[in-house]
Amino acid sequence: MPRHSLALCAVLGLTTTLAAQQSTAERARGLVETVLAGDVARWRAYADSAVAPSAGGADLMARLGDAIGGGSVLDTQPLSDSTAAVTVTAGVSGVRYRVEVAVADGRITSVDRPRLAGPPLARATAEELAGLVARLAAADRFSGRVLVATPDSVLVDLAAGEASKEFAVPVTSRTRMALGSINKIFTAVAVLQLVEAGQLALSDPIGRHLEGILRDSVAQRITVQQLLTHTSGLGDFLFTPEMLSEPRTRFRSITDYLPRLADATPRFAPGTAWAYSNTGFLLLGALVEQASGANYDSYIREHVFLPAGMVDSDPVELDLVPEQVASGYDREYVDGAGRWRSDRYRQVVRVTPAGGGYSTPADLRRFVNALRTGRLLPPARLAEMLGPKPELGSPRYGFGAEMLAPGWVGHTGGGPGTESFVGFRPDDGTVVIVLANQQGETRLVTSAALQVATSRG
Repeated sequence: MPRHSLALCAVLGLTTTLAAQQSTAERARGLVETVLAGDVARWRAYADSAVAPSAGGADLMARLGDAIGGGSVLDTQPLSDSTAAVTVTAGVSGVRYRVEVAVADGRITSVDRPRLAGPPLARATAEELAGLVARLAAADRFSGRVLVATPDSVLVDLAAGEASKEFAVPVTSRTRMALGSINKIFTAVAVLQLVEAGQLALSDPIGRHLEGILRDSVAQRITVQQLLTHTSGLGDFLFTPEMLSEPRTRFRSITDYLPRLADATPRFAPGTAWAYSNTGFLLLGALVEQASGANYDSYIREHVFLPAGMVDSDPVELDLVPEQVASGYDREYVDGAGRWRSDRYRQVVRVTPAGGGYSTPADLRRFVNALRTGRLLPPARLAEMLGPKPELGSPRYGFGAEMLAPGWVGHTGGGPGTESFVGFRPDDGTVVIVLANQQGETRLVTSAALQVATSRG
């Protein structure tokens, strides 16, 4: 082929690529602008013409509208022939979000969850954070508690939203909130206390202590430290279709769950990969019971909550009408319209070693202070707990503790009607706690709270 023909083909190819990128960018911008208009009828019409049915149609647009909360488009950038990014200023929060949109054959095929495109607060002050939380609560985009504190002083302590939407009961400083998987850090402390006492060893195969739960060929391959670091290969027991179909009142103790693990099989060779495992922490709870001779709830109360001075964190049974406990709410979408669904029939009735407890920011702050000052674990064992374990295939998770951000450790939680975060800096004890009882802007509030805490040094 002549050289000028090759050059012409290259130009035509570049032109075609640019046109495809422009078409994708225009489609992405059109989607976001339609969403920001806030008109459900327009969402449905746009979805019929421009959104692939597999992407969720008008429900995808309603979900995106909730995530952004109105606002205006600032910029659109093509990323490839099939993807583009749209930057918006959110109407309620005032923050900038980046939304990535995928397009195929002229239709929207997927939209990533909006990500912050800059710092959440213009000024990292307690006042700015309080204003953001108030605006989000007024728009029903956040409900819960926010605490930023040092070991010696409280910098931010906020309560916003409703503990009960049915009865319009506000969240207060006394409201106990669901923790989700934050409970795993209590379980890890209990296990490490028993390791420190010589009743368990991190390298022990769990079959040495637990018989008749897993098949022996599985139990002898998985160690205590693999359960603690989510490197066992075991999966979930809480949110399987079978479990969700069962009445929650059947499950009040660890032993009620254990028969469901009889056929559990690792998804990979234990110790060779990382995969989050609620089943692993249920087994750790069973190890606590076997090694200590006490039931899990009693052990945690006597050896974690009481030494830490936690006064509002006893296990609750939801059907015994516990006091000052917030209900949880998930957002769901039907034909482009959002609505709230209570967690009443999906939440576990009683705490498990993997999650399901209730607490307050004040109690969680007491826990962090007790952990840091050696009241729960000696310093060497604590350092072992809070450090990553790349040698075990766990580069961002220690023993029941997440590496949340540079210099920050702790744990996050989620579940029906629950979004939670407890993070602290081991060097100085600064703590950030966000507990929410509904889906919404919890990540934004957490990022803003971390910005305030980090700005103080």
